[in-house]
Amino acid sequence: MTREAMIEMRKDYGMVPATFHYQDPSAEMYADPLWLAIWNEIKTWDINVPTEYAGYMSATGNHVTAIFLAMREQAVAETKKQLAANEFRYMRSE
Repeated sequence: MTREAMIEMRKDYGMVPATFHYQDPSAEMYADPLWLAIWNEIKTWDINVPTEYAGYMSATGNHVTAIFLAMREQAVAETKKQLAANEFRYMRSE
């Protein structure tokens, strides 16, 4: 069953709002070791995201993508913070 068919079925039963905000995984994500590690960990989970739908559903690539993007965003923010701190230390040492 496709993601779209699953969402339509859940809408029919009042389980999904009219909009679904999770991003689909890209082709590159399917090959990313971190994305795959997250998928391998959560693929058997039942997940409830009350802001997106009612009830529980099996983990999907969209759930993995949400976690993956959040982790990547945090890693980028931390890297920028560290680079700024290193640049500040370098400038003070000159």
